[in-house]
Amino acid sequence: MKLFVSALVSLAVMGVSLVASADAVVKNSGAHQGSYGMAGCGLGAVLFKGKNDKVSQILAATTNGTSGNQTFGITTGTLECTDAGTLSVAQMKKVFVEANYDRLALEMAQGQGDYLTVMAAFYGCQGQEATSFGQLTQSQYEDLFSSENSAGLVNKMDQHFSASTLAQTCGA
Repeated sequence: MKLFVSALVSLAVMGVSLVASADAVVKNSGAHQGSYGMAGCGLGAVLFKGKNDKVSQILAATTNGTSGNQTFGITTGTLECTDAGTLSVAQMKKVFVEANYDRLALEMAQGQGDYLTVMAAFYGCQGQEATSFGQLTQSQYEDLFSSENSAGLVNKMDQHFSASTLAQTCGA
């Protein structure tokens, strides 16, 4: 039992030392906080900084999850955990469209689909309003995709949404 407690104390000291030294490295490197990948902030973000391939992000997420450091980082504003990494609804909309552009193109042409329902939710449309949103994107399909990039699509969607009656009923 004494050996077990000693091992736990040693692991805790090593963990705190590792977190503290990793945080010091980040602070002294002048690295931009909030520049972590899909795994989120935490020790994994520090150890796998700049490596956004799936394997690195899985390892970063595993590191974050097994070392229990994200709560510490969020509380203290360390380990890449800052408000700078928080996305607004407008930013989330742009990220979603960028990641799902081809699927959205297909579903907007059809006027329905799961990705389109999520897109409608970004505008505050639920239920029947989401169905109406799908019909709006279907009727404006050619104009929406005239720019051929995700930023242009979001701008066109914002314009068409604002000009529609959905802007008053969806509550975005």
